[in-house]
Amino acid sequence: STSKVTLNITNKDTKEWSSEHLHGKEYSKFDVTKEWTGVVILQPGETIQLYYKITAPNIAGKYKLIFTVYNDSKRVASRTRTITVTDAVSPGIK
Repeated sequence: STSKVTLNITNKDTKEWSSEHLHGKEYSKFDVTKEWTGVVILQPGETIQLYYKITAPNIAGKYKLIFTVYNDSKRVASRTRTITVTDAVSPGIK
């Protein structure tokens, strides 16, 4: 099963951020694909939405999905969610 996830990131710094320097790390058993491109300049106090596509693992269970976003090497956001996968795909069924 595939879903879309939106992360709202607010620049709480006193300097502008460029999306060129924003990068994320995802820690999970989900397949995560970044769905945002281009360059956005984020002024202090402004918010940007970052979109990701996630695909659940093929085995039913509870999984943690952890998104961490960095501006260069500085961590600017981190979110953790526990997601329950109930309909797993059987390896013999396509």
